[in-house]
Amino acid sequence: MRAFVGLGAVLLALSGTMVVAAVPAGAVAKRCTTGTWKLTRAEHRTSRPGDLFWATTRGGAGERLKITGAGSLTYDFGRAAKNVTTGTLGGRKYTGWVRYRGKLKVKATLSGSRIRTRIKSASGGATYRIVVSAPSVFDSASRNLAPKIRSGDSDQVVAAAGTFTCRGRTLKISETDSYAAAQGGGGVVSTWAYRRV
Repeated sequence: MRAFVGLGAVLLALSGTMVVAAVPAGAVAKRCTTGTWKLTRAEHRTSRPGDLFWATTRGGAGERLKITGAGSLTYDFGRAAKNVTTGTLGGRKYTGWVRYRGKLKVKATLSGSRIRTRIKSASGGATYRIVVSAPSVFDSASRNLAPKIRSGDSDQVVAAAGTFTCRGRTLKISETDSYAAAQGGGGVVSTWAYRRV
């Protein structure tokens, strides 16, 4: 549903009298976000100083995201481009990519400007494959994505606890996550830009 409620209020005519009824922030969010979206750009900036690792990942264009009013999110990677990473690891050049295929489903709450994904709800047959070409060569077999998400690794696919802005035909989701000291400290800043299909 694409209806937009200006200033978060609706005008109701009751008994010939015009009154203003406030619309809950969650309702406004659902009205805007409900529908099918196409990813146009995603970027993830990662820093793990303890591991001497800094990198930027871009890609994923073509992914479809379907959001229902009940908070069900379905990611369709059938036409998604690779996510390409470039950076440095221990002072040496780091390059690699990850490709997703299939569909992933999760439950989420979208309210006001916040999105909270219930990662334990992840399901579906989506797969991922990781290829690293430098500083060493690594090529993983395709693996199921849902168990990875359920384990707490959002894999730069879903925003476990982020914010969003939705305006008509555009949806932007952002998330800033921190790594534990045992993982090298630092964190990752992610943004996903979508257009309504």
